[in-house]
Amino acid sequence: MIVVHVKDIAQQAKHFTLYEQIDIGLQYALKANPTDPDLAQARAWFWVAANHYDSFLAHYYWAITWHEFSAQDFPEEIELIQLKQIAAEGQLAAIYMLGLFYETEDTVLAIEYYRYAAERDFYPAINNLADKYEHGLGMRQDLEQAVALYLRAAEHNIAAAEWSLGLLYAYGTGGEQDHQLACYWLQRADQHGWQGADDMIADLQRNSCYC
Repeated sequence: MIVVHVKDIAQQAKHFTLYEQIDIGLQYALKANPTDPDLAQARAWFWVAANHYDSFLAHYYWAITWHEFSAQDFPEEIELIQLKQIAAEGQLAAIYMLGLFYETEDTVLAIEYYRYAAERDFYPAINNLADKYEHGLGMRQDLEQAVALYLRAAEHNIAAAEWSLGLLYAYGTGGEQDHQLACYWLQRADQHGWQGADDMIADLQRNSCYC
């Protein structure tokens, strides 16, 4: 299995504009199949573009790669009305993105979108739903449920879930501290491009021998 390090892609991406990064991601995505390393390359390029440029479109493209897709699923631009129309057709990436859109103004509605997609095994939504359980946002706090959901998402390389698990184990939130597990999940988060994971690993290395 070929491992794609998002941090390496981020270094390459510095030489490209947002739309060049998106185009590179598309080139990988449209020739990929679910077991092809090109799919991991596509996700990496979209993820880097989404985070470096705070690009909603790039984030949507990244989300699309988590279910079956074709070239027609990648619009040149995306507006809220169009996103709602696509979501109404049942596309899980669009439903997830609506959850992101409503995060700040209507947490309860965002959770409804996340829950719908999560119940259909859409891993980015599973992670975001876990976050709400962890912090008690729009619902009763439930750390046990949060960990269970994070694990489901992290097992499919969702960097945010790996990062969250790393922190939970590092600080013993809701359970016992486990620096070995913390390092394991933080190293995976770092590999998959989560900014700040390397600093957290360094902190643990200074205080324990597990990393």
